[in-house]
Amino acid sequence: MIKWRQRLNFSRDREASFPYERADTLISPNQLSALFLLEKTLDERYSVFSKIRLQDLVRANSELSPGQQKAAMERLTSEPLDLVICEKGNAAILGVVLLDGDEASPDNGHVRQETVVDLVLAAAGIPVVHLNASKTYSPDDIRIEVSRTIFLKWKIHNAAQLSEPVNDNGLSQNGGFGFCSVCGAPLVKRIARKGAHAGKHFLACSNYPRCKHVRLLKNNARLREAQK
Repeated sequence: MIKWRQRLNFSRDREASFPYERADTLISPNQLSALFLLEKTLDERYSVFSKIRLQDLVRANSELSPGQQKAAMERLTSEPLDLVICEKGNAAILGVVLLDGDEASPDNGHVRQETVVDLVLAAAGIPVVHLNASKTYSPDDIRIEVSRTIFLKWKIHNAAQLSEPVNDNGLSQNGGFGFCSVCGAPLVKRIARKGAHAGKHFLACSNYPRCKHVRLLKNNARLREAQK
């Protein structure tokens, strides 16, 4: 009886000293949605991590004194970053994806303000992509927004299935012209109607106007080469 009471008291003391319970999920629905699409559309050479601390991505300048280095690291926010993209083979850091609330959306006329995180990552030379927080992202939007800042390889063979069909004057969806190096969507042939290149052929991303990537083709030989 005494041993049983001792165990009971120990259990109660432990609950009082460690008042914790399991969280419902590791990441938020918005983070999960962006993580899932990045993993689905990015080339297999990359890995995507969530809830990485800023302290894990940067270090204080080696020219500072030990005390200054310590102070610089202590200034960093402890709030974890939403998503970090790395090379799978060596874990090299390629960029960070931050999910912004609606209040920071340019669609409602609000200008996004640079945060301490933006300034620290910029100083360290780490690209940052800002996405409006959402539970649903389209693969095209993810590729386009990320590619504006970070040059990555995408699973282009899946791009035709992920992109909306376009009217390409009778050409098949990828038109035999390959895929956009920016967002992975099919390239389609167009003719410049005005400007310095009026009358010339060029290849344009089928995601235009969301993606404005183009390739100028100076002659038919280049056009035939693009179809190979």
